[in-house]
Amino acid sequence: MSIWERILVWLQGDMPLPLMFGWFHLLALFIVASVTVFIALRFKNSNDKTMRIILAIIASICLVFEIYKQIVFSFNYDPVTMTSSWVYQWYAFPFHFCSIPMYLAPIVAVLKPGKVRQAIINFLGTFGLFGGLAVMIYAEPVFISTIGISIQTMVHHGSQVVMGVFLLSSHKVQFNFKALIGATIVFIIPVLMSIAMNISFYAWKGGSVGEFNMFWISPYYETQLPIMSAIRPLVAYPVFVLIYIAGFTLLAAIVLASSIVISRIKPSRQFKTSSSYIY
Repeated sequence: MSIWERILVWLQGDMPLPLMFGWFHLLALFIVASVTVFIALRFKNSNDKTMRIILAIIASICLVFEIYKQIVFSFNYDPVTMTSSWVYQWYAFPFHFCSIPMYLAPIVAVLKPGKVRQAIINFLGTFGLFGGLAVMIYAEPVFISTIGISIQTMVHHGSQVVMGVFLLSSHKVQFNFKALIGATIVFIIPVLMSIAMNISFYAWKGGSVGEFNMFWISPYYETQLPIMSAIRPLVAYPVFVLIYIAGFTLLAAIVLASSIVISRIKPSRQFKTSSSYIY
């Protein structure tokens, strides 16, 4: 076994399967909550340059962990025959709903201010935040026994929470419901791309290389999404997609509405005085 293979085997180290609200999950929630609060408070008055840097750093961390995940999932070592092989796991192709913020954050970091950039920011602070929160809270489906992968999924989805709360707390997201229109368009584009990818991939490979189900909305496989899995058998596929889009848009609207309400709550004078000593 080469040194490289030894490193990969080490990176595939196992742990007991993490339980939802077990010690691993609670530790991840605590770390993400702490980082979120720190960044939201420390950079609530950040300028455009600081926002670009923060988004670039978060996206870079997610991309590094994503590369690790793809390598670990593709490498196989048989301790009996002492042989290794590489087989790409197409089900793990990084184009799910929660993958999109990882690609959009660097775009925000390089784009000049304008309608397109603002729409992406609005998406990250609403759709992206909801996606991260949902997985961080209901983490059971994403936990596996590979230590690094469970860490990766918490880092990835936790980063969405950090990024979304930061963009909301610093008022980089527009606090009006017109903002939801641009955010929804940003959401619909990768949804349509995932449908095209699912259909094209099935026409190319069928099911011979495993399940390819981007955004969990392939017409050929069941969805793993809560609620949507119950709706899928009851309606035609185009209707299912429309319900999917409408459902996610509603949840993003709830995130935005909650943020608007919270932003209008005025802290007491005593709180303002005490908090001024934090930094």
